[in-house]
Amino acid sequence: MFAMKRSGSRRNVMARTLALSLSVTLLVTGCTADDGATGSGRGPSPSVSGAPGDPGSATSTQESTSAAAQGESSRAQELQGITAYFANMVDCLNEAGYRMRLTPGQLGYEADPAAPSSGSQEAFIAAQAACDKTYGPPPAPAPFTAQEWAAAYPAQVAVVDCLKQNGYPVPEVPTSDAWVQQQVAPPAGVRPWTPYDKVSGPELTEAQQQCPAKDVLEVLAESGS
Repeated sequence: MFAMKRSGSRRNVMARTLALSLSVTLLVTGCTADDGATGSGRGPSPSVSGAPGDPGSATSTQESTSAAAQGESSRAQELQGITAYFANMVDCLNEAGYRMRLTPGQLGYEADPAAPSSGSQEAFIAAQAACDKTYGPPPAPAPFTAQEWAAAYPAQVAVVDCLKQNGYPVPEVPTSDAWVQQQVAPPAGVRPWTPYDKVSGPELTEAQQQCPAKDVLEVLAESGS
């Protein structure tokens, strides 16, 4: 008997967990900024200069609006590609005899508790590897913008509130601006803050089950981005 959960929210941490009790839904850490303050990966937005009514100012504003719209469209296409990838993986594993289902938000897959599969871990890993060979690795999302990270901040605060209600110790919560800055430009040698910083060992697994954290992609998917 085995169970697993796999999430596509970050490329370099693909959770191949063979215990359903371990839910790896921490913050996205594999997609950080590569373009300075915005972390958009598309370069700096056009600057807006000139007085109101100045033709140059209007043009720059229009360019900024257009770039933002293009970014939203690209992110929506990424989300569609990721959900399609995991749907294919679920079908592939089901055909191999392992009952899997998409996770809420369709950004990963997990064992279906209503139809547990039997077999060895080795056999399952081999089946998963075969599906990986067919469909490749999950699509890697582009670096998240500061605005996208900010949209995910309330979800992290909600986890802290949940932990408090369930009697777990909690860390001091950073401001939204400070947390976003940590994600966009992580300080060298410093582990980014998470709601679970005061919990460890078996208690951490329990805390993650009782108070799961939504990552950036999940928040964006729910908002329809």
